[in-house]
Amino acid sequence: MTLETAAKSNNLLPLPDAERHFIHNLLSDAAQDLGSVDIEVDRTRSALDGRLLHVHAEKVTDIAVAPHRTLPPELLAKMFIHCMEDELGGPILLLPQSAGSLPWTLGHICSRWRQIVLQEPTLWNNISITYHNSTHIPAMMKEALFRSAEASLSISIYSHPSRNGPHDENPLPTMILPYIHRLRTLSLFVSAPSIRQFLSEVSESPPALKVIEFWGDGNIEQTLRETKMFENASNLRKLLLKSIHNYVPLSVLPSAEDIPVPWAQLTHLELAFAFMSPDTAHNLLRVCSNLQECRFKIGSSQRGVVPTDTVVVPHLRRLQFEVETVSASCEFIRPLLLPSLTALDEGSLEERGLSYSSLLSLIRRSRCEITELRMKGPSAPDQDLERLLEAVPKIRDLAIFSPLSSAVVMRIATRQLAPKLQIVECYVNGVPCRCFEDICGLAGGMSIGGESRQA
Repeated sequence: MTLETAAKSNNLLPLPDAERHFIHNLLSDAAQDLGSVDIEVDRTRSALDGRLLHVHAEKVTDIAVAPHRTLPPELLAKMFIHCMEDELGGPILLLPQSAGSLPWTLGHICSRWRQIVLQEPTLWNNISITYHNSTHIPAMMKEALFRSAEASLSISIYSHPSRNGPHDENPLPTMILPYIHRLRTLSLFVSAPSIRQFLSEVSESPPALKVIEFWGDGNIEQTLRETKMFENASNLRKLLLKSIHNYVPLSVLPSAEDIPVPWAQLTHLELAFAFMSPDTAHNLLRVCSNLQECRFKIGSSQRGVVPTDTVVVPHLRRLQFEVETVSASCEFIRPLLLPSLTALDEGSLEERGLSYSSLLSLIRRSRCEITELRMKGPSAPDQDLERLLEAVPKIRDLAIFSPLSSAVVMRIATRQLAPKLQIVECYVNGVPCRCFEDICGLAGGMSIGGESRQA
């Protein structure tokens, strides 16, 4: 009899002594077996716990001696910064795109990384924001500004009025005001009312400010006259005022004396949100003695003044201007003397642009070496174009949006004109050319006399 069969028997009947004794022995043996099993389970569990502790200790030891644990905090911070670098080589914090990514998530790895991230202001002081009435962006911006500590700030805010409405309240520009003393670069792509409100609330000039860029959808001339933004901006080098729209109604820009800007220290100037007269442009260039690049919108002269004094801008390398009329263009460049000029870009609202002879006169009296030239050009092929290209032998980039004669095309293709030309954009017999190979291909289909061959 086994313990199982004994258990299945009718326990209500009295058992013989022999069977009762036998069952008692079976129960005793089963208890001993269970005790042995319990001891073995405890021994196995103890060994397993010891093994788990050993594995954990190995992991902790591996983490402790891992290469990144031995790196100094400064090097880890450099690595974090490198992970956020943009195409310009600097770390940039994109809002709201960076939500759920760098640098916010770096603080979730471990306490050491979090401490490094919170103590590295370079991860937080270059902020680029795309704002479309999102409620969480102001909170993210506030936190980033707090984490930037006392580092200089570069802030760019993009909020297109056509999406948000020209009168929608944008809280972001005014959030900058408490930190304005740390501003190094500021770019606002917002509605004109937002720009006007920001400038009117500025109570002090940011001493560290080097670059300021405003894109607006309206005029801000009056606010420019009254703002304290530029009063003591001793480091300001770039002033860029632009219009969101390609063309805005005619508006006359105030003269240099009316706007409290340290003109003499500027190296880059772009006033393209309103038209100015040639005379106003000349006065600006006279006071901007260190200017290297500039862009203007030139309107017709209000007084019909013919400039007589030469306007010398000794360091100007790049000049870009858009004009309402060809006569305004001629009036603008007539007194200019630009010995360092290497790039010129002329645009016109009329069908024809500046004549080649006018531009040639500027180049000859300035004795400059042009390498980039973009112009609308006259409405018909001009023999002065050959003389112009002969005067710029180092030109590499050429764009002329008017017809070129066959003779000029042949001379360009054979490197008799503009031998260093690499990029070209023009029209020959109504056919667009966008590289030097296009010019050579068209020249191959022409006879020496300029007649087009038939395929």
